[in-house]
Amino acid sequence: MPHDIDRATGRRSPSPANPFRFNLRRVVGGARLLLTEASPWRLAFQRRIGDLKADLVAEVADWPAVETAPHRYGGTEFLVGGREIGHVHDWGLTDIPFVRPVGEAVVTSGIAARHHVLPDSGWATTFLEMPADRDRIRDLLRLSWCWHVAHFDAGADSLDPDAAERAARALALPEAVIETFLSTLRSRA
Repeated sequence: MPHDIDRATGRRSPSPANPFRFNLRRVVGGARLLLTEASPWRLAFQRRIGDLKADLVAEVADWPAVETAPHRYGGTEFLVGGREIGHVHDWGLTDIPFVRPVGEAVVTSGIAARHHVLPDSGWATTFLEMPADRDRIRDLLRLSWCWHVAHFDAGADSLDPDAAERAARALALPEAVIETFLSTLRSRA
């Protein structure tokens, strides 16, 4: 029986039989981490995402009634009257809440995917990687903003249904998404 097998349990012992082989694995693993996590390409990509995220956060924070707060899993969340209209994580993953019919229309149109953790909730998930993604995410956040300021009391910044319709139609989103949004807004008014 090799000496790295525990005679009592028949399992491998926690310490490897060959300490040199173990150290070689640690060195190779460390080099792999260095090449992937700290590579210049990865760092440049993360810097670009950080710039896009900063632009998006600055723009959305300027909307009426929007407050920003740190998100519990890293990133920035956007709130209207204490209700979340979406959040963007530090690594570019963006989650946006919609009522189920609107969320289904967003997913069906292909501009976002179902939420990565809560797929049946109406939330949509998308990634921020390029400037075109930033514009699409801005429009999706604006649609969520329209819902919240029209459907819930946002104080002086509340929208009437006609203003919400004009704001939604001004977005560069598929017509099916806009129509689903408007019909849902009218039915729940």
